Amino acid sequence: MITKFTLLEGVRLRPGMFIGASDYRGLSYLIKEMISYSFIALKCNSVLLEINPGLKGSITFFQPQNAIPGNWGVPEEQKGMMRGIQLEVLNALSESFVLKQYAKDGSINQMDFREGALIKGSMPKEVYSPDKIEAHFSLDKTIWQKPMPYLFDRMCVDLRNFSFLFHDKKIKIQGEKDGEFCRNIFSYPRGLKDKVDSLGAGTLDQGYLHIWDRISFDDFFLEIGLKLITYSIDKAEIKSYVNNAETPEHGSHVDGIAKGVTLGMMKFFQKHELTQAYRISQEGVREMLMLATNIRMESANFSGCVKHKLS
Repeated sequence: MITKFTLLEGVRLRPGMFIGASDYRGLSYLIKEMISYSFIALKCNSVLLEINPGLKGSITFFQPQNAIPGNWGVPEEQKGMMRGIQLEVLNALSESFVLKQYAKDGSINQMDFREGALIKGSMPKEVYSPDKIEAHFSLDKTIWQKPMPYLFDRMCVDLRNFSFLFHDKKIKIQGEKDGEFCRNIFSYPRGLKDKVDSLGAGTLDQGYLHIWDRISFDDFFLEIGLKLITYSIDKAEIKSYVNNAETPEHGSHVDGIAKGVTLGMMKFFQKHELTQAYRISQEGVREMLMLATNIRMESANFSGCVKHKLS
């Protein structure tokens, strides 16, 4: 007999099916999914995450340009296609959750939840356009049982790396660390070009032949940043993302870009008769390559090791 769960029951009983695991890895994934949705779908200009001791915190989404579904953040059955891992999952996995919706006229709609169930307040209309949305959460320790040491520090590192994917946005994080208040703001106007430059940080070699470009048409978006360094690192330094999720084992999208780049460079070197004089080979160019790429597209097909790592 197959038991059918509501969305709230499913998230609380089997959180791993939604976020991978109820540990730091799952929390980081959940936070990044919410930020990604707020930037791409809602067109927010910035997000503020606050992390405090006791697995408590808040997340605020500022100035969304698009209308917001009235049930965003409410763990109920979704009509049609689910939006993915969103605010409602954080709500369901929290012991207490307070959602505040700030209207442009200054009014505030507040909803209070206990273990994902609404106990006070009411949902707004089907769609609405607030000035900001603020969610305060206290994670349910019966679900989040694994320890999360250095939570603030690790989240700072993750969000810094994540912010390179959104060149026109700001990600802010603040909270208490060792009894003191800390705050970081991550903003990289040049996107993956800044990411590639950071890969060579701490060395005397800042590289050469810096290339950065964005291509967008229909539902497809590609951003690429690369440079060559003057020393060999045995293999290319590559960071790849699909729909803002890191693909640590790369894949055909990275192979195609790296091959196209190295072939293009080799043709340039051959045209100017540099390959023999400087002993340049396609393998050598690949070893000196630092590359970062992000692809956004509908229904991306993950397979093999990448699919395994993401799951």
